[in-house]
Formats: sequence, C-alpha cells, structure tokens
Amino acid sequence: PDANIGEALRRVPGVTMQNDQGEARNIIIRGLAPELNSVMLNGDRIPSAEGDNRRVQMDLIPSDMISSIEVNKTLTPDMDADAIGGSVNLVTRATPNGERISATLSTGYNPIRDKALYTGSFVYGNRFAKNAIGMVFSGSYNNNVYGSDNVEAVWAKDDFGNAYVEETDIRVYDVQRIRRSVAGAFDFKLGANHTIFANAMYNWRDDRENRYRMRMDNIEPIYNASNAITGYNGRIGIQTKGGVDNDRNKMTRLEDQRVQNYSLRGEHLISSGLDMDWSASYSTAREYRPNERYMLFRQGGQQLNFTGTSEFPNFNTTNFDATTVELNTISENTDLTKESEFGAKLNFRVPLSVIDGQKGRLRFGGRVRIKDKDRNNSFTEYEPINGDLIPSLGEIPNIHFNGKNFQPGSQYVPGLFASRAYLAGLNLTNTSVFDAEDVASEYLPLNYTAKE
Repeated sequence: PDANIGEALRRVPGVTMQNDQGEARNIIIRGLAPELNSVMLNGDRIPSAEGDNRRVQMDLIPSDMISSIEVNKTLTPDMDADAIGGSVNLVTRATPNGERISATLSTGYNPIRDKALYTGSFVYGNRFAKNAIGMVFSGSYNNNVYGSDNVEAVWAKDDFGNAYVEETDIRVYDVQRIRRSVAGAFDFKLGANHTIFANAMYNWRDDRENRYRMRMDNIEPIYNASNAITGYNGRIGIQTKGGVDNDRNKMTRLEDQRVQNYSLRGEHLISSGLDMDWSASYSTAREYRPNERYMLFRQGGQQLNFTGTSEFPNFNTTNFDATTVELNTISENTDLTKESEFGAKLNFRVPLSVIDGQKGRLRFGGRVRIKDKDRNNSFTEYEPINGDLIPSLGEIPNIHFNGKNFQPGSQYVPGLFASRAYLAGLNLTNTSVFDAEDVASEYLPLNYTAKE
C-alpha cells in the first residue's frame, strides 16, 4: 500500500513525481514544474506552505484518507485559471449507504537504518434519521524512521581540456516522518431535490532530520610539465545539521507542516430546467521550522588524492587532522510560513441544445477567492567568546561514520562530525558564553506579507 497520496499519484499515466528522501512529494504534469500545477481537495484549492513557491507537498496527506484522485491535464472553462500544467483534485471519503466500520494496522522494517515503521487507520460511517443524514469519520497515523546516504559532485574543465571534480559532498541523513490525519463528512437530504454537504480535514506532518555533510570544495588541480593533473589542493568543510533538545525538535531539524480544510456545499434541483450548486470553503497551510541549527568546521590547504572514477568520483586526504580543524560558523534559524484561503462559488445549469437531436447544457455562475500569505524568518550566527570553548573538531563530542553500510559504497567515508547532542546542548542564548549577530541579509529579503 502507498504511504501517502504522492506515491499513489505516481501510478497515474502522464504524471511524474519528484522525490524527497525517497518519498514522492512534488507533482509534474505534462513535464511542467510543480508550481505550474494546482492541487485541490474536494474541488477547493489547497494552500501552499512553501515560502518561495506555490507547490503543495503531496506526501503530506496519507493515501488511505482519499477515496479517489481526479487528474485534469488541461483546464476546462468551469475551472480556476491558476494552472498551466494541469490540476489534481483529491476526493475524500463520501458517506456510506449503511453502517461501515474498518480498521487497519501494519508495520514494516527499514534496513537502511535498522528501524521499524508503523501505520494505523480507521473508518466509521453510518446513516441516521431514515437515511436523511449520513456521516463518516476517518483517521490515519504513520511513523517512518529511515534515512539516506548520497554523494554529490560538481565537474569542471580546465584550460587544458582536463575534466575534474571541483566540489563534492558525502552526506548522511537520518530522517523521521510522522503523519497524522483526521477527516469527517456529513450530508443532509432536505427532500428529494436538495442536499447539503459538510467536509473537514486536518493533516499534520512532523519531518525530523539530521544531516552530516563532508564537503570538499575550492578544489584546484596540480599539474606536471605536460599539463596533466597529478594531484589536487582543496578545502574541507564538515557540517552537522540539527536542532535544540526539547519535546518537539528532539535534537533534529523539525519541519512542522499542517494543512486543514473546511467546506460547506449544496446541490439543488430548482425545477426540471434549472439546477444550482454552491460551496464555501476555508483552508490554511502552515510550515514551522523552529531552532534549526548548523555547525560548520572548515580547513583549507588540504592535499587531496582522486581515488574514484568518472562514475564514482571520490577523494581522500593525506594530511587531515581533526584536532587542527577549527570552528567556522554556528547558526540558528527559525522559519514560519502561513497561507490561508477563503473561496466561494455559485453555479447554475440549464438545458441548451444547438444541434437537433443532441442534448446540451449551459453552465454559468460566479467565483470568489481571497488569499493571504505571510513569511517570517530569522537567522542568527553565534561565536564563542572564549575560543577555547570549541577548540577543534577533534576535541568536542563527535560521531564517526567509517563508510560501513554506506549505500553508494564503502569506499566513501563520511568521517568525523560534531554530534547532534553536542550541537543541541549548546546554550546559544547565554550572552556570557556566545556573541550573537543577527544576519538580516539571510532572511529580510525572504520575508513578506501578501494578499490576493
């Protein structure tokens, strides 16, 4: 079974999904970028919690909360003109014809980090008042602890036509994603020709991540008399990404994303030649990344030996000593993005025939959408007042990755990093220990308040 709606969407012809940590996240329709497509829930636009684009993260919603998916690869006249690629409409569970009770539990195993995963869901639906009122409630929970290992390289060509790697990363990710979702739907039959529907859905995902990155950059070739490359000099940067130690961050970078949608709609048969439908909805999306921390140690003048191939580029060092690698930067940032949208529409439909013997319909109506979006980020760099507090990478609590079970191959050795517990335990707000500098250039150009 698919863990989220993004995994289910990748099965649809003509739809491609971009992955994040192995899970389907951003939707591509007809080859067009995710921000050029629209995503709806029961016909209502889902707001985006992304600060610099309008993408909707499809891995936020569990797949067992959706009953069907409608993909339009082109827009029709009765749809909002807010997509170039296409639109996806996620349809939640409708009320059943009778009582329904369903519950599932499942578990699994992630060998990449030797961790278990857990999933549970339930559905209850029924009809009351001589079938005039229907209701359905559903909920889902998914806890997935896993990770990834990767190598990234940037190639260049020198003046002599030699191709070489000018920058390379070896990265280790530890990831936990917890998804929670609840939904409810009601319908009220006010006679044979009038029905009112009410829907509500709340999705909450915690994405926790630690990243350990060893980067070699500023790589310069060393040449012999024939202009052939015989070695390299470069710079090594060793960075730990994490967060504070509390009940929410848990020493990780926390991405807390929540989306909720509430809607009320009606369908009415006014007469044999006129029917009407209407709807009103309110949706919000929020992404909160509190107390995200980075610690970088860096040293230049490193002698590098290229030991890989063009397919698997790799370097090793000949003069690396962790006790001489000094602290470069410590930073902490908090990012908050919020978007809300109110929408309402009213449609009428009447019979219309322009070809003899062929039935047709004319549909007309009105639509209003009001959107607010706000982004508020902060970024602070810290420096120890006493330089002996953090003397070197080799003289603080650290963690070592020796390359064993590293997915791209054991020839890649990530090496030594500041431990996530050490980074989380630093009391950066203690002004007697750390000098703080508010770096406005890192966040002020990104902050905004917008209305549409």
